[in-house]
Amino acid sequence: MIKDPVCNTIINYKSANSIIYDDKKYYFCCAVCKWVFEKEPTQFLK
Repeated sequence: MIKDPVCNTIINYKSANSIIYDDKKYYFCCAVCKWVFEKEPTQFLK
């Protein structure tokens, strides 16, 4: 299980949408969260 960086939902990474950004893989609960992250990823990085 892993946390979606946009909405903080706990999700199963095996079935999640994902992208690689800055050599790290990020997982998302849905296509909308993935899209929001892609538009401004630095907003969600800590």
